[in-house]
Amino acid sequence: MSQPDGHFDVHDKVLREIVVRWDGARAELLFNTMRLVCTDVSDVHVPCALPWGRSVHANRAEVLDGVLFVEMQSGDTIAVRARAFEATTLAG
Repeated sequence: MSQPDGHFDVHDKVLREIVVRWDGARAELLFNTMRLVCTDVSDVHVPCALPWGRSVHANRAEVLDGVLFVEMQSGDTIAVRARAFEATTLAG
């Protein structure tokens, strides 16, 4: 599913890893049941200040004006500026 602007259903999903591929201008956010792929990436911000305490679970994700915002249940917000965003469900 491709998302220019809108929401991705990530509530209570576990964020396992974030991979930024510098040579391909690509970022991948791997959750326990889905993968979010960002292409033509120009900026990535991954804070880990934990204002609400440690958590690996996501609250919500939305794309606004070319930026994917993923609010974590830790209170941190991950931001990825890119040209396109696509989510795929993982088998399992």
